[in-house]
Amino acid sequence: MSTETDTIKDEAAAMQPNTPAMQPEAPVKKAIRRSPGPVKASDLKELKKTEELTAVALREPYATVLERYDISRAFIQTLATDSAQCRTHFADAVQAVDKKRGQTRAESSGKKSLLLLVRKVQAAASVKYARDATQAAVLKDYYIGVELTGSAARLAQYSAAILEKLGEDTLPGISSATVAALSDARAQWWSAHEGQQAAQDEATRKRAEGQAQLKIITDRRIRVQYAIESEYPYNGGTDATKAARAAFGLPATRPFRVTRG
Repeated sequence: MSTETDTIKDEAAAMQPNTPAMQPEAPVKKAIRRSPGPVKASDLKELKKTEELTAVALREPYATVLERYDISRAFIQTLATDSAQCRTHFADAVQAVDKKRGQTRAESSGKKSLLLLVRKVQAAASVKYARDATQAAVLKDYYIGVELTGSAARLAQYSAAILEKLGEDTLPGISSATVAALSDARAQWWSAHEGQQAAQDEATRKRAEGQAQLKIITDRRIRVQYAIESEYPYNGGTDATKAARAAFGLPATRPFRVTRG
């Protein structure tokens, strides 16, 4: 009876081809997290607006128009100079980030070289002391079994202590040339590590300087734009009005307004 019942069920299922089959859930793809660039794209966009405005504002009839609103040619020239300086700050931030990347690669490579030599020394120390219960304390001087790479400060401290120990101890297979190589590897790695930190600090400082200056020049640019808004309102309807509003980055069909957050 059960066999007949199963056959009927199979036939019924076959008669329903539109019934969706159970499919395993597709794995959810995680969004790729990208590191922000050294300078915000929005900051560069704002700076470009000011650079374009200063190039136009010194031309006639705009220079004369702006003077009627107490915006002198000297004001515009200073705005242009400050914009160029702001651009330099951002460029310096980009260069510092590039330098940091180079130092990071050097730091990573130097760390590998340093660890290879440290482990070579540790292995030699094990050859000499590991089977001697009375010398167990000496193994601690070589940090055998200790995590070396938890932080740069830890690796710096432990490698320095190992070098100091080698100044008073002789290990099988460890020549003076090996000790010198270890010392050099540590110095090169630490120099790259410090260079990495210095480049990051430089990038952060230059970006902050650029952003602080950008805020000031953006406020002054908006002052100029409001003067043009007053002189050339969007519903003026003339070709001169359309040209002026386009040249100063004003909307063509509505008033210029800046909302502060």
